[in-house]
Amino acid sequence: MDGVIQYPGAPDENSSGGFELGGWINEYSDPVLGTRIRQQMNTEFDLLLERETYSIWAPHWPWHPDIWPNVNSATKYVPQTAYLLVCGSHRSF
Repeated sequence: MDGVIQYPGAPDENSSGGFELGGWINEYSDPVLGTRIRQQMNTEFDLLLERETYSIWAPHWPWHPDIWPNVNSATKYVPQTAYLLVCGSHRSF
């Protein structure tokens, strides 16, 4: 696993379980980080997503290939309580 990022986007992205640090990336963002993230996002990859993140992302990313072109072709692994859901590489995220 290359890394784990928990709710970086917005302070209210997901406060379940008492998590209060959402939106933390804003104070660290700069042009160098933005360039590096865009480079990383444009390589081939797979994603290991927890169920809540997948449910947030699934309706959003298929409609924004201009922002993250390879996200729709990535295989998404979503661990569930009883099994691992593998969402294949297709346009429906």
